[in-house]
Amino acid sequence: MKEYPNLLKIIEDTQHRLGELTKSLKGWNLIGGLFSEARTSEEDIAHALAVEGRELVKNSLRLTFALGEAAMRGDAKRVERLVHVLDQLDSRESRLAGLCQNAIRQTEGKEARE
Repeated sequence: MKEYPNLLKIIEDTQHRLGELTKSLKGWNLIGGLFSEARTSEEDIAHALAVEGRELVKNSLRLTFALGEAAMRGDAKRVERLVHVLDQLDSRESRLAGLCQNAIRQTEGKEARE
């Protein structure tokens, strides 16, 4: 397990993670809104990926709060499990972001050809 030197470090890490998740949630909401009335299959894919990305971020937010609480209680095993799960969710979100960017690029390419 990754050892935290003190409670302040845990709080700083949690605060940073929450800030990044907030930015991600705003981005997924923006993409979801932009492609909510999809006209092409690529736009439909971008919207679906944005919805899934938003759900991942919402789960990550919930688990990040749980991480902070577990750390403050000194529950090292729970902290370790939550960090592992959050890392997996971060990887999934990054993959979704790449797929969504590809769908958006394909949409731009179709608009340029038309």
